[in-house]
Amino acid sequence: MNLYIIYGSESLLVKPYLDSLASNFICLRIYNNKIPKEKNNFYNLKCDDQLTTNLEKIIKENLNQIKKIYFIGAASIIEKNLFLSSDFDHFERMISTNINNYIKITKAILPFMIRVKHGSIIYLSSFRAIKPTKGTLIYSSSKSFCETFFKGIGIEYGRFKITSHIIRMGAFDGKMLHGLGTEYIKNINKQISLGREGTADELCNTIKFLQENPYTNTGVLEINGGLNIDL
Repeated sequence: MNLYIIYGSESLLVKPYLDSLASNFICLRIYNNKIPKEKNNFYNLKCDDQLTTNLEKIIKENLNQIKKIYFIGAASIIEKNLFLSSDFDHFERMISTNINNYIKITKAILPFMIRVKHGSIIYLSSFRAIKPTKGTLIYSSSKSFCETFFKGIGIEYGRFKITSHIIRMGAFDGKMLHGLGTEYIKNINKQISLGREGTADELCNTIKFLQENPYTNTGVLEINGGLNIDL
């Protein structure tokens, strides 16, 4: 049986991936606000102070049946204001969601990955990790941090057959992009060679490609349609 752990399961971009999961699996969906709909083989875990306790409990209960463990990190919060115009409480929420929770989840699941001798970690990053722009300072910094963090995980624990990958995404047809407004979408599409944003299905295919290639580790795969981030 395979175990899938998804942090940021509310994201519509990971829906095709979740829908594609075959039989003989369990999936732990970690959410921040919106509770996912109940489904067979799916557990919903609130991202709160009890998260790691609940996470470890469910994994321990099923550990004898688990052969492979997959973790996908899709959660993030973005700011829309300049640094001095933003509220400090919002910064703390961003740091908690974008950085601290990833560290907590990874620390909780790594021992189980080591025990079953298989772990695949995929972190969904952004081109903002290497190209911050006005109004994205903390968001961009958090993406850059997590890229380095997950590369390091792959280096430290590759000997236990644990691989770690970063997908550095461009503009994708999801809630975060739409929240930036139609004018922003029009402008950024002009900077993309293909002239459009990416789709959830294209992201799903990329995730599967990395998971099916065990020799890939610590790399960054850019999927951005030819985005010219220098413009």
